[in-house]
Amino acid sequence: MMRTLRLVVLFSLLLLTACQAARPDPAVDEEKSYTGTLRIGTHVFPPKPKPYVPASNIYKEVWNERALAFMEKYPGVQIEFVSVDYNRNFGELLENPEEMPDIVELTLKEAWLAALEHLDSLAGRLEEEGDRWEGEYRNVIKAMEINGEPYLLPVKSDPMIVFYKPDLLAANQVPEPRDRWTIGEFEETVRLLSSRGVGVWLPDTLNAMEPFIRGLGGEYASSDLRVSGFLDSDATANAFALYAAMLRDSRTAGEHAMYVVRSTAAIHDLANTNYSIAPFPAAADGVRHNVSLMTGLAISKHSKQKELAWEYMKFLLGESSDEAMEFIATHTLESGGVNQRIGEKPLYEELKQWTKHEISISRPATFDLVWYNDPSRDNIVPQRTREQLELYTDAESAKTDLQLWAREIETKAPLLSSLANGAAGGNDG
Repeated sequence: MMRTLRLVVLFSLLLLTACQAARPDPAVDEEKSYTGTLRIGTHVFPPKPKPYVPASNIYKEVWNERALAFMEKYPGVQIEFVSVDYNRNFGELLENPEEMPDIVELTLKEAWLAALEHLDSLAGRLEEEGDRWEGEYRNVIKAMEINGEPYLLPVKSDPMIVFYKPDLLAANQVPEPRDRWTIGEFEETVRLLSSRGVGVWLPDTLNAMEPFIRGLGGEYASSDLRVSGFLDSDATANAFALYAAMLRDSRTAGEHAMYVVRSTAAIHDLANTNYSIAPFPAAADGVRHNVSLMTGLAISKHSKQKELAWEYMKFLLGESSDEAMEFIATHTLESGGVNQRIGEKPLYEELKQWTKHEISISRPATFDLVWYNDPSRDNIVPQRTREQLELYTDAESAKTDLQLWAREIETKAPLLSSLANGAAGGNDG
């Protein structure tokens, strides 16, 4: 009798345990809840003088649509955007860091050389996410690391890309670019087109020329941003002399068959001419050296909404590397107004795919220092005119001027001048 009673009790306990195990754990299954205002500092052009809230428009642009979707998911959250740019309010925020937005959009150099002490590392949060963005987007995150540590979640990246007119190339019996073409093949294309009176548009600003200079064996600066000894090195002088020859060959009064520009470039006839797109050419050894104008989102150390900030950043970029790459390419092109200029034409989707392709292998441009109210982000660093660059007829003449240029950059460029005076640390990343 006692044995039967013990079996009944044991069976009851087992049944109770099974029921409890089957019952959902409210701590696990319950949707997270957030409330409050999330302030996001953004780089927009033209800058807006007052804080503003996300709003939809006829173009349904991804930046605003994701923000609206997040507020719909979390009705207790209000998002407020604040324009941040270097020559308007960036310094004020650093002087009063408690006033910094919860999330702030920064270039790599702004984060590293000016704001690092006010930013939270994302290393622990990324580790907790496991393989969420494993793949190409993780490589983009790594490209924006500071001293091997992630502080920025990339949201915009504007690499160099090649637009060309296939009909014009065919008419001049010049082969179209291929996926793995090299700078040597590109040089030959420039020479062939020039001999037929057809032009190629080549860049002449430091950031835009950088992938050519790197692909030809040069380097602008060290990993800790020392310019002298790198921009004016023998290897870089030789690379500039080779590039100057291409500049001279590309000059023609005829029609342009090819443009080497940023993915957001406003080519005047892009919407109504038959264009195709090719990647930036690789170096002779096959290594690809594209560079990009990049920004990322950081979380302020002074934020009282850090968990909400991270939840929003995850929501923005999506659940996978593919979703994140789609977001960053789309947001880059929309920020540059490309979607409005091209519309729904197949060229836009082709451009988006090639932009993702180039973003995945690009590193931040060396002299993309700060974001300010000139969207080109080039003129903040001393430049040379195309005519001056074309005078680099050999490595010796190039080196003479590059030595002067390096000193100008170190003394006049914002953030770099403070670095030269020992006000910022190095970047081993």
